[in-house]
Amino acid sequence: MATNASGRQTSLQYVNNIDIVSTIVVPIPMEEKGKDMTEAAAQSLRQQRREKRRREILEAALELFAAQGYHGASMEEIAEAALLTRAGLYRYYSDKPSLLNALRRWKVLELTQRSVGRLGKAKEFAAQLRAVIRETLAFQEENPGFFRILFTAGTLPELAEDDAFAPYSSLLLQILAGGVKEGAVTTDFPSEELAMILASLIFKNLIKRNLLGFTPTKRLEQDAELIERVFLEGAASKS
Repeated sequence: MATNASGRQTSLQYVNNIDIVSTIVVPIPMEEKGKDMTEAAAQSLRQQRREKRRREILEAALELFAAQGYHGASMEEIAEAALLTRAGLYRYYSDKPSLLNALRRWKVLELTQRSVGRLGKAKEFAAQLRAVIRETLAFQEENPGFFRILFTAGTLPELAEDDAFAPYSSLLLQILAGGVKEGAVTTDFPSEELAMILASLIFKNLIKRNLLGFTPTKRLEQDAELIERVFLEGAASKS
């Protein structure tokens, strides 16, 4: 294949090496173009309706799971709440574990997207950490039913390989990586372990409510400051 002095193909040489027969463009009649556009629009509309229906099912499931518990709510009740037949519901989700998995993915992705949005123009590690802590605490307050489900159903064998939290975990790891680069975060421990510790602090109210039986007081700013300080400075006295 011919090349120029730099070893790269020139535009003309590239064109000469193309199989002309296979690249001939046959003009498409306008009526066929219109038909293709109409079919594409129809397909897009069907997809939008299907996604809307999935969202309605997840919202119905969330409400029932929060009120009756994961084991207490049946697929029949979820179908009825979503204004579907049982067969209609199974067209979208094959069983209750797959429905729960989709619900977890939906809400965790929403949390991650909101946290990313909260970061805004924050460039420094401390500012990013502060932003994601506050957004996650606010999200927990707004979605107590979801996090109750998340805690009580999190030990199900069907969810052993579930990676619903992957987007949020990746966000924490990204923020910690920035902290390491700034010299604000130690390299003495694996980043994955630090991310787990940070997540445990951020979700402490979830543990407090569902494991220890206490009702956390709604003190977002105080909680955020406590989490940030313990993670960055530890709990030891400086005296």
